[in-house]
Amino acid sequence: KKPLRSVLPTVAMAPVFTASVYKSTAILLVGALLSPSASAYSDFSTKCTKESCDVVEGWIKDEISGSGVVSYTTSQDNADRLTKRVSSFEDSDNGGWQKIKIDASKTYQKIQGFGGALTDAAAITINALEPEMQTKLLENYYSASGIEYTVGRVPIASCDFSTGVYSYDETAEDFELEDFSIAVDSSDTTGNKLGLIKTVLNMAVNPISLFASPWAPPAWMTQTNSTVGNPSLRDEPEIYQSWALYFSKFFEAYRNEGIDFWAVTVQNEPAGNTGAWQDLKMTPEQQRDFVKDYLGPQLESTDPDLKIMMHDDQRVHLPTWTSTILDDPDAAKYIDGVGLHWYSEVEDYVTWATKPFDKMNDVNDKYPDKFMMGTEACNGFIPIIDQGPKLGDWNRGERYGFDIMSDLNAW
Repeated sequence: KKPLRSVLPTVAMAPVFTASVYKSTAILLVGALLSPSASAYSDFSTKCTKESCDVVEGWIKDEISGSGVVSYTTSQDNADRLTKRVSSFEDSDNGGWQKIKIDASKTYQKIQGFGGALTDAAAITINALEPEMQTKLLENYYSASGIEYTVGRVPIASCDFSTGVYSYDETAEDFELEDFSIAVDSSDTTGNKLGLIKTVLNMAVNPISLFASPWAPPAWMTQTNSTVGNPSLRDEPEIYQSWALYFSKFFEAYRNEGIDFWAVTVQNEPAGNTGAWQDLKMTPEQQRDFVKDYLGPQLESTDPDLKIMMHDDQRVHLPTWTSTILDDPDAAKYIDGVGLHWYSEVEDYVTWATKPFDKMNDVNDKYPDKFMMGTEACNGFIPIIDQGPKLGDWNRGERYGFDIMSDLNAW
């Protein structure tokens, strides 16, 4: 979670993952930059050149008819990298004490999909590659010869994966947002992020569920005229309404470019950050009131099919935030799901103490009609201990895997 300017000469796009529905869980591991660096860890990454690039072999239903099963294996002990194998279950007893029983009649949440963050950092870095390698990289994520991502997170204006601070309306006191423009998303400033999104949507073998997240409003909407240092919105009705309108303007502008969104989060990390990058701080009560009085009604009128996720912050905050917002029926009626981050769990090292997954189970038990989605996770953010890029680091891969599986098991 460092400013992009300190890590830009690296490579792009983190693995991610999501889910939704009747009960929905998802894990979006977003926005991480990956690159080679000299260190003691072992590099387990796959390599892609003009001459050779690994592909993921697909499968068809006929391969798993009856008791058939398709598995994909990646191992630190051999050359397996998403290696496909077809086998079958046998209803037999080999005399051992280990037994696996599968109850196919019992189901849990449906999975919305897996995906990655479509940030300025990703666009700028991908654009630094030669055109042929750009295509190969994106094919590895989105095409039938890759892992077929189906979800994408798009920042609304700049974030901590941008080279600088910008908004879509820099005209102070422009409450009606007459000067709103997403032109910057087609510029060098963002690496033509809009163009990257269009490329991904055209390349993807499956439909992509895009969701948007704001890091900060235009500076003139904040009490400090700044978007760093954990500012708050100016406590004025005109500002709240203008900020809600900003969301609608964003979706309208992207719709005019042929891009539709599946969902939006109310605010990225509203509980605050270190103050070193952009944010808009809110209390649970402030987010509740903003949703029920401004954002909910606004999006209901302009984007009625859009899913709205509250929170979008660390799982440690779940009890307070969900009870404050979802126990208010006037706010809860606009909320479809709850976004989650992993950072306060220190990459899940201290689950025995913080019990983040118990908190998720509690939310599911109390609000079964709201889905949960892991909207952001990024390795390499812990100062001194484990900071910066490490291409193909096995331990980091295991952390992502543990987090994904644990979130899924907790709805």
